Amino acid sequence: SGNVIVLDLNNYGLSSYGLDPSIFSLTSLRRLDLSMNDFSAGRFANRRLPVWSGNNPATGFERFTLLTHLNLSESALYGRIPLGIRKLMNLISLDLSNSFYYDCSRLDNPLATCNGMWEPSFDTLVANLSNLRELYLDGVYLPLSVQELCTSLATSVPRLQVLSLSNCGLSGPIHMSLSKLRSLTVINFGGNNDIVAGPFPEFFMDFVNLTVLQLSDINLEDRFPSRTFQSKSLRVLDLSRNQELSGHVPNFSNAKCLETLRLDGTNFSPL
Repeated sequence: SGNVIVLDLNNYGLSSYGLDPSIFSLTSLRRLDLSMNDFSAGRFANRRLPVWSGNNPATGFERFTLLTHLNLSESALYGRIPLGIRKLMNLISLDLSNSFYYDCSRLDNPLATCNGMWEPSFDTLVANLSNLRELYLDGVYLPLSVQELCTSLATSVPRLQVLSLSNCGLSGPIHMSLSKLRSLTVINFGGNNDIVAGPFPEFFMDFVNLTVLQLSDINLEDRFPSRTFQSKSLRVLDLSRNQELSGHVPNFSNAKCLETLRLDGTNFSPL
């Protein structure tokens, strides 16, 4: 009947080349999870397929008009993020993440069986997703500056709570416009080592709902601010692999819930 509202096939060992178009007949879906499967099967065994042949469906996702949760992480999909996803105005959670960074400038990339998605027009991706609360694009190649990204997020998804963009190839400095997203609880920019070297963005300390802040290997430098984090719920702070970041260990007088503190590869002094 096509009236299925939830389809969860996470880590079911599915194997095929791309997604079967019949899945887009389930137009009543609210939640779709196809993560941890292999939709690149036969890509390299089949000599008729070009090396850079994407397996993301060109059309279909726009039919999921009721969808609130979409998870395609770790599913060996590659190519541009399907255009239909940007039309899903009811999306609350979008996860296209991948554990590995996929260098889209190389056609012989050894990680080509992992998710290899990219998106050259981030502003149009999020323009209609005003209900979005969670955005996971780790490992998705985003050839843009952090300023462009932050401005687009502040304009289009003002109620975003989770922002996870590790290893996305982002460049430029972290921009103050991100401070407009006052509901953020998770911020992850780790591994974007093309971000311009600069001091720790002090406005991160003003997010009162922050639970996770991951800023490893993004060229932070200079002395860490002496003030305290405003959030009383901070559980994870990762500043590792920022060799030019110095000062004293951060002040956590408000953060009674702190569980993980990573300062390896930094130049912090003991208290």
